[in-house]
Amino acid sequence: MKKFLVQLSLIASLVFVFSLTAVWAQQMQWGPTGAYPGFMGMAPPPSKCKPAGPPMCFPPPSGGCPPVQGFDPYGCPPPMCAPPITAEASAFVGYLFKNHGAGIKIEFNDGDVVGLTSTRHDFDLQGVWLELALPFAVSENVSLFFTGAHLFPTNTKTVQSYRRVDGVARREWKPDIQWWELNTGLTFRFTPFAAGLAGFRWSSFVVDFTDPTGQLGFVSPEDEAQLTVNAYIPFFGLVVNAEPTCNSTLRGALLGFPALPSNVEFQETLTPAAQVSTRLSTSATDYRSGYFLEALAEASTRMKAWTLGAVVRFDLIHTERTRDFNVPGGSRQAEIQFDRRNWIVGGKVGYLF
Repeated sequence: MKKFLVQLSLIASLVFVFSLTAVWAQQMQWGPTGAYPGFMGMAPPPSKCKPAGPPMCFPPPSGGCPPVQGFDPYGCPPPMCAPPITAEASAFVGYLFKNHGAGIKIEFNDGDVVGLTSTRHDFDLQGVWLELALPFAVSENVSLFFTGAHLFPTNTKTVQSYRRVDGVARREWKPDIQWWELNTGLTFRFTPFAAGLAGFRWSSFVVDFTDPTGQLGFVSPEDEAQLTVNAYIPFFGLVVNAEPTCNSTLRGALLGFPALPSNVEFQETLTPAAQVSTRLSTSATDYRSGYFLEALAEASTRMKAWTLGAVVRFDLIHTERTRDFNVPGGSRQAEIQFDRRNWIVGGKVGYLF
């Protein structure tokens, strides 16, 4: 119950911050520009379905636009009569899934630890992904965006395997996953249908493993483990848009970075058969390689000030590093590899300001 209240308070804080920013964004004078893929409902500049309007458009006292010959009253409004769009507050809800979607592999370089020479821990990623976003225009061709996201996991167990000097071992765990992400960045529109993207992502991925069962080679039900990955990811990308009709938009995006600045921590209590209990924990680290990649496709439609859309997204991060592990009586050096990949399929609803 306490953990649920903490999650609820954090989400409420995100909503409050986005609301304040939206009020400020409404005062901006510029129209739509490009945006972070999947969450921005702003259209590109007037295109073939928005013919040029009259030199000036003076609304009558009723507040509507005067009739202009040649315009379809059920189609796109004349650009000068359409209200400017400066921001879109949106919520994206999707199902995140991937069999063996996350995993950590550890291989000791200079000797075994209580008879273990390596371990691999793979687990499925499943759950409901909630993301709140607020992109808004800061100039004619530049947009600023903020997003915050959280995973509500549904998976119930994971499997960890070990290689021993005299054979193999394994056990299952009950995982408790906490995954939060914050993004911010800029988009710059350089053609009517394409925009560049640059930003920063903080991703916090923490998993507590408890209640080991199905143990082969281990004897204690009190053993536990924890994986903590904090990634600080700069990224660059490209967003492309198309408008099949005046009120529908197709969008695709690809973004990434050829390195993965991050901190990977792993702790585990080991109680092998006929051995004393040992606490394994990480210490010094030496980064070797890593990368981040994300691809996204979105189809959305606009109904007055509201947008509805369907989104498919794929994310991948990978990192390798050499790390020292603290063990009783000294330390052991090991090679660590962490991977996380997942699909998200869902829908979004947005409101244009």
